[in-house]
Amino acid sequence: MSEEKTNIFGGKIIPHSLEKEITQSYIDYALSVIISRALPDTRDGFKPVLRRILYAMYDQKILANTKHKKSARIVGEVLGKYHPHGDSSVYEAMVRMAQPWSMRYPLVDGQGNFGSIDGDSPAAMRYTEAKLTKIAEEMLADIEQDTVDWRDNFDASLQEPIMLPTKFPNHLCNGTMGIAVGMATNMAPHNLTEVIDASLLLIEKEGKKVDHSQMEIVRPEDKMVLIDAIGVLFEEDGESYILNEKLAKYLAGLKAKKLIVTNKPEEECEKLKNILTTAGYEDTFEVFSKGNDPKKSEEKYFKILLEEYEIPAERVVYFDHLQRNLDAANRAGIESTLIYKELISTQKFINEFLESQVSEDGTYSVSIDEIMEIIKGPDFATGGVMFDSKNILEVYKKGRGGIVTRGKTHVEDIKSHQAIVIDEIPYMVNKGNLVAKIGDLVVNKKIEGVTDIRDESSKGDIRIVVDLKKGVKPDRILMQLFKFTELQTNFNLNNVTLVDKGIQPRTLNIKELLMEFVDFRRKVVYRRSVYQLNKAEARLHILEGLKKAIDIIDEVIETIKKSQTKQDAKQQLMEKFDFSDEQAEYILLMRLQSLVGLEIQKISDEIDEKIKLIEYLRGIIGDAEKLDAVVVEELTYMKDKYGDKRRTELSQDTSVYNLGGSLKALRDAADQVKEDVILWLSNEYQMKVLYQTRIQNIPEETLDIVYTHNQDKLIVITDKGELVVQRLKDFGAFTTAKAPLDIKEHFGLKGKILFAKTLHFDYEHLLFLTNDNSIKKMKKEQILSFKKFPTVVMKLAKGEKILKVLPVSDDDKVGVITKDGMGLLFPTTDVRAMGKTAGGIKAIDLADGDKVSGMFLYQGQPFILIYSDKDGKLLSVEDDLRVWKRARKGDVWATGKEQLKGGLSIEEGAVRLMFDDGTRKTLHSNDIKLDMPDTPLKKMVDKKIEMAYRPREEKEENLSYKEEIKKKKKKEQEKKGGLFSEE
Repeated sequence: MSEEKTNIFGGKIIPHSLEKEITQSYIDYALSVIISRALPDTRDGFKPVLRRILYAMYDQKILANTKHKKSARIVGEVLGKYHPHGDSSVYEAMVRMAQPWSMRYPLVDGQGNFGSIDGDSPAAMRYTEAKLTKIAEEMLADIEQDTVDWRDNFDASLQEPIMLPTKFPNHLCNGTMGIAVGMATNMAPHNLTEVIDASLLLIEKEGKKVDHSQMEIVRPEDKMVLIDAIGVLFEEDGESYILNEKLAKYLAGLKAKKLIVTNKPEEECEKLKNILTTAGYEDTFEVFSKGNDPKKSEEKYFKILLEEYEIPAERVVYFDHLQRNLDAANRAGIESTLIYKELISTQKFINEFLESQVSEDGTYSVSIDEIMEIIKGPDFATGGVMFDSKNILEVYKKGRGGIVTRGKTHVEDIKSHQAIVIDEIPYMVNKGNLVAKIGDLVVNKKIEGVTDIRDESSKGDIRIVVDLKKGVKPDRILMQLFKFTELQTNFNLNNVTLVDKGIQPRTLNIKELLMEFVDFRRKVVYRRSVYQLNKAEARLHILEGLKKAIDIIDEVIETIKKSQTKQDAKQQLMEKFDFSDEQAEYILLMRLQSLVGLEIQKISDEIDEKIKLIEYLRGIIGDAEKLDAVVVEELTYMKDKYGDKRRTELSQDTSVYNLGGSLKALRDAADQVKEDVILWLSNEYQMKVLYQTRIQNIPEETLDIVYTHNQDKLIVITDKGELVVQRLKDFGAFTTAKAPLDIKEHFGLKGKILFAKTLHFDYEHLLFLTNDNSIKKMKKEQILSFKKFPTVVMKLAKGEKILKVLPVSDDDKVGVITKDGMGLLFPTTDVRAMGKTAGGIKAIDLADGDKVSGMFLYQGQPFILIYSDKDGKLLSVEDDLRVWKRARKGDVWATGKEQLKGGLSIEEGAVRLMFDDGTRKTLHSNDIKLDMPDTPLKKMVDKKIEMAYRPREEKEENLSYKEEIKKKKKKEQEKKGGLFSEE
């Protein structure tokens, strides 16, 4: 055994594992945060700090009908007596309870600056004042009547309530949020009227015996009521559900005078009759056979319902085979009826009904679907709109999930333009930040078409005006506001609360939350009734003693007079007249004025009153139905006094103005909004997508600039046949200062990029030329039909590579050049369009040893620039070139030992040359004399030419698009600009 160690003070040193100590300490800390700070108790719906603030104000009589008191005084009271934490956390919690944009039903009435929905901070606690609201007082009603448990405060000098005897669930009506250790809660606020109505439904039905005479089978989409008559149809290939004995047991108590059953063959009737009789139906049914004509049987079935049994048309229930039954109903004279498709067509649905609605002991179980018929979803303090009820239903069944909410807007016509007016914003959104964000988007050209933004909000009312330019469609701007700002948010519901007497965190669905509150209210009413019963019985005991003493008052007085002391008098009264200790004590304290006739009558009346009260309270304590009746009465009182209309709308409309539709539909719609962009491409095939309308200081390495929109697609093809197609929007937004994107690296391409164009230009085909003299044409639609990228666009032989890719139309011609100087110009229509996996066909008739070296597009230009590895020259179309058919030898375009590398059809302007060492040079119009076609390039350059092209190549369509933008901007500038005008 090791020697015991001591410290310098003589105390023992006990060795302990650091790992175990840290683990245990962290567990203790986590439990403290979870139970004592961050999560609400599911019974009253409060976190400790809120509960302590309200109780401290109640204890100090800072009530709704009193004057406001300094916030600093209230915070000090809470800190000094109940909450050993920082003053700022207490004050912030109290401030939030006073903010009408944070709390659906504020619990604190604040006076002074308590912040704003714009995010302004509240004034210091020394400047503000507060008191409880009326509805907050309902949270603490009856707290003195032993309705809740109490515990010592942090220094054991006082008692504080473990929970409040609240009359409505605060965490459901006001919502709550908190971050614990390893878990968090974020509960949505709801409408008090709906929450109480749902609670009343649970009190009325949950766990109660099923009344078969009023039994309902309910599904959210079709709600079938089994009253007056039951029609049972066989499935085409299955058994009738009535053969299920468990179901027959529940159907036996129905009020049906006749049970009409249609079935398949007639021989089945006797078997079915026996089953029905055994189930208790006796002779209250008839069985009809379809026979050989099923339509006739169905028609007969409907006629009997209508005529013989006088069943109203709206009570006729159609089961499966919708159209067939509808036809039969029409023949039977039923013009307007309710039609239910496939209600009870399978045994599965019946079993699900019995499992979900009726328990084994025959009691009713309220479904979440029924609850959600009452509670439509969250009801936020700031209003707004939520949508997608199917998603909301699933979220409430699980107790967690996202709910999409939007601000409420409308469109106004203001003089010559329109404006989007925001009337309500989503819950917990900072209005000031929202306005600033919209402004930033407009200034940075992320949203175009807005001239001004004004916050015209007044106290209690929100009005944000977004002025639009003339002709701009509001739905486009509105969709962008939803996408880029907090005008649409996702409320992430997470119903984590403390259960099992406030020690176990759990995620609860809506039914479990309501049941916890209902059970808590039952306990509160029960404990209050027990407390009041004990007081009433004690008071009755005293009153009975008083009445007895008054009846023999002379003897009582004489006995008291003869006693030496008070204790002696008390003892004599107990022994001589059989009074109890409490009665004797009260008689000695009785005043002589109690002996007057009026006072004696009051005592008699109070005795009668107490007897009735005791009987009433005993009834509540001993009868669950009477207890529930009290709970229902008090909940109804809360609904009548504090209930209000729903603020947050639930919309199923998918239109942008009614702010509805599913989340997927919203995202898809927002994703399709077109925004003007500029695509910049460099010689090295680097790119930028710029959300702007012009470029200043165009870089020297620019290959192409395309004015288009973000929904346009970029097509990239390499010499190995790799194909990539991607929408410009999906590349993200760039700035002129941001580094460009390397296309090859971004897509992981292995080959050399030959082609990078967008779909913005109006061409019909892509033309491919390989080094093996194969040429192939594909329709643009075929290129886009590939599903996965990168992919292979052309079947290539071993060693074969694509030399050139050109966008062409049927009116164009192409020139194919060989290394030995031959050239062939032919129409693109000579090449038929081919499929995805096809190879090419012969391009030019090559001489032995010759190879193709390039291809260029010809659209009627007067000259063609051809260049070799050493030289180049201009060819006149009129003098030097002829148009041939494909696969011919063509003409001699160059002689000498140099090898041709490519060509370019030109009209005028600059030509960009790239050399084999990577350097470039621009030849301007004064360098290339169009009237001197034989001007050799070697006189202008002294390096080997690798490629020739027109810099910043812009076709007619590109120039036209750019011109339209200029005209549009000029027209807008002529008008008087607003806050964000470009003047």
